[in-house]
Amino acid sequence: EYLNLYSRRLKRNFSKYGLSTNELEEVYSHIDNTVSSSLNVLDNWDKPKPTIDGKGGRLYSPLTSILGQLRYFVKHNEEELVYFDIRNSQPFHLLALLNPTFWSKPKNKDEIKLYNLNPELDRYLQQDSTGNYNTTIMMLGEYEESGRTLSKRGFERLLLTSHHYASKVVNSKLYKFINERFAGKFPKPSGFDPFGDDKLAKHEMIKMLYFNPKEPYSPSKQYFAEFKKLFPTEAAVIELLKSRSYKDFSILLQKIESTILLGHVCKKIFHTDSSIPMYTIHDGIMTTKEHADTVEEIIRST
Repeated sequence: EYLNLYSRRLKRNFSKYGLSTNELEEVYSHIDNTVSSSLNVLDNWDKPKPTIDGKGGRLYSPLTSILGQLRYFVKHNEEELVYFDIRNSQPFHLLALLNPTFWSKPKNKDEIKLYNLNPELDRYLQQDSTGNYNTTIMMLGEYEESGRTLSKRGFERLLLTSHHYASKVVNSKLYKFINERFAGKFPKPSGFDPFGDDKLAKHEMIKMLYFNPKEPYSPSKQYFAEFKKLFPTEAAVIELLKSRSYKDFSILLQKIESTILLGHVCKKIFHTDSSIPMYTIHDGIMTTKEHADTVEEIIRST
């Protein structure tokens, strides 16, 4: 019943955006497929076993496969669950790449550094004959000196500033900023504005981060050029990490996410109290209300 109601409301909302008939059909088809997929997962809830993606390190389970809103109906031993996730998680994980120490040799295997996450890519970039690797590392050194990277020392100062990428991320204002700067610049022939509000801006920005730069007609190419004007250092890092394959960048962000959540946060929760229920959904964790404060504190501190 909920899925039927959700589907009707979502289609009604999209009908107000002024999309073409073909665009609407594509959107409606996507909604129907999402609903159908969720129903299939629910029908086979106990059959699939959790798996871990070998590249990005993400854990997949029936809980990660259903429509997000359906998770509000899930309980653990009849107890309601609460959910914590990392706000603007993909832009947040990008912060790790902006710290010069990310590119240095690790002292142990638990450090979040390029060599630990993708040693093949690390070797490839260091052997790059174009000079882009060395130029980017030098740029990041200057970037750090200017106080624009996220570090323990500079965190409080970042919270008080407003014009740097890192400050917008930690203050949860990045998507609003992109919405304000991009709105009205890239209208579709139908008049639809892909950056018309915060949610649309978030959707397009995530697509822009992951797009294939060799795809000549991708609208994300224009969006990224505008992003590069606003955040040249961040754009240079993204371009460098896509130089071997554009998929390297997205997989690297997923690896950072899974390392933080599964390798650090969940491990710390387990060692604090092994009876605490943990259900991970990529960049977030569900637990019972009883343990909410403990889980939240560990996520924040980690």
